[in-house]
Amino acid sequence: MIKKSLLGVLVLLALLISACGDKKQPLEIVDWPHLEKPVDLSINGSKLRGFVLKTEMNRRRGANGLGIKAGEALAYLFPKLADAPKLKFENAPEATKLVFIDAGNKVIKVESVQPFSSVTFPQTYRVEGTRVVLQVLPADFDKLKLSAGSSVSSDPNLVKESEGAESELATLYFFKDKKAEDKPEDAPSVRLKVLDEPEAVAQGLKSRPELKEGEGVLIPVGAGTAEFWLKEVEGTCCACWLVRGQGQFQRGLVVGTIFENIKDEGARDLDKPIYASTEKPLYLALFKGADFFKKNKIEEHSGISVGGMQYGNNDRLDYESIDLKFGDKVLNTRLVRGREALRHNALLDAPALRENKGLVFDFSDASFVEFNPEGLAGEVELLFVSADGGKYTVADRKVVNGKSAPIKAGDVKHGRFVVVAARGFDTSGSLSFPYSLRDLKPELPKIAFYGAKDEVVTERLPAKPLGVAHVELAITDAEQHKGLMYRTSLRPNHGMIFIYKTEQEKLEYWMKNCKMDLSIAYVNRKGVIVKIHNRMKAPDPNMPDNALELYECKEPAQYAIEMEAEWFAKQNIKEGDRVFIPPHLLESGE
Repeated sequence: MIKKSLLGVLVLLALLISACGDKKQPLEIVDWPHLEKPVDLSINGSKLRGFVLKTEMNRRRGANGLGIKAGEALAYLFPKLADAPKLKFENAPEATKLVFIDAGNKVIKVESVQPFSSVTFPQTYRVEGTRVVLQVLPADFDKLKLSAGSSVSSDPNLVKESEGAESELATLYFFKDKKAEDKPEDAPSVRLKVLDEPEAVAQGLKSRPELKEGEGVLIPVGAGTAEFWLKEVEGTCCACWLVRGQGQFQRGLVVGTIFENIKDEGARDLDKPIYASTEKPLYLALFKGADFFKKNKIEEHSGISVGGMQYGNNDRLDYESIDLKFGDKVLNTRLVRGREALRHNALLDAPALRENKGLVFDFSDASFVEFNPEGLAGEVELLFVSADGGKYTVADRKVVNGKSAPIKAGDVKHGRFVVVAARGFDTSGSLSFPYSLRDLKPELPKIAFYGAKDEVVTERLPAKPLGVAHVELAITDAEQHKGLMYRTSLRPNHGMIFIYKTEQEKLEYWMKNCKMDLSIAYVNRKGVIVKIHNRMKAPDPNMPDNALELYECKEPAQYAIEMEAEWFAKQNIKEGDRVFIPPHLLESGE
């Protein structure tokens, strides 16, 4: 298709790096409220100087920065929670003991926290049924004579006091016009659950009915694409990116782009809106509510403070090892997505899968599902997964072998995800589908065209687009040279975008090996359409290369978008109009 092209990929990194080289740095911690004052604590008759930590802010402060002295104890108190409470240590100056106590004042388990000089941090501890965790030095632990199953008598009664402990929500304060050093007592705030485990990050606000208006999640962006959607999230939400501050807030974080009154919209994943960032945010604050920012007069670049939060690089999802459950049976799978050839090769290898091993194929939409089992040496079972209101079930099953007829696009009604089960694996049980897969966004990004005089948009689709298209990506040399060669049709409102790292002074395309007429729009680095050819004609197959017509753009352009013939004219899209391209695609070519 194209006679000249370049390659490159931009990877967005949002890592916090401290001056000493440590890749962890705490968020700005407010000086209000302070840690609880020390109390006289008696454990089974032994006297200790105790700090009783009842809030998430103070529990996290206790786990990350308080050195325990001889004769002291930290008591972490948790309310009754649906999930096992978590203690995450980013460092430990010396070895300590953790004693996990249940609601019946019984020791469930004892753990040892090693000093940072001998182990790698972070270290996370979770024990089901925990209401109180005591942290003491080993010498004091020996005096207490505690072990799993033993009874604990405390004065004050820590288990009883845990009934008044706060849940695992931290407070995010918005300073508005205040100075960064001001205390946040009167500042507007929301309560957020900090997510730092991969599956929890993928869950986001899904399946969290316990969260009320003004409550939500705080997600570290880490390395990767800064974008989110509200798939399977009930109700109206607000969100904002948190970015590094400037000016009076340069030592902390400030509000980035704000989103209000957003909902889970679109019948298919392919149609759901995705919200992105052109900045390099460190966090996403996502919470339930409609007009929090407008009501509290909070604008972008307002200062914020998060009580007791410490940033650590969240682990990235490992799509090479994803557990699906069928009843009590676990199928360990790896994700397969990308070009058709990758899927085909994975399918041909599937008969060699070991017991309890499988594959998951991800399609942008069920209508895209295609399988050609030709060459398959053996049989495999394909499970077509349906999602209805967040409930994932096996809607259809097919056993295929090398003689089976190909499954063509449109043959199946379900199959955004298709699971290949290992031979002999029992898939009769109820399917438990992980959030890491449920939150996967379609591979085909959505671009939108809007008028030259409309407000410029960079992080979300325009309110009233002239046209919306789903586009395949042509970034590599091979992808750009092949383009849409040999295609005989395109799905409605589907095409291809060619991406260059920088503006090209001159671009020219031809129609070599094309089987259908196409149209093309050239777009500059600002997103402005500088040239449209509404019909590029498919040539005679015998036409020599030197006779092929060139469709030129004589102005600098960074993107080229190919659609079916006359598509731009039918949408009333003209030269001078603009294109919204998702931020993670900007400058992603070579």
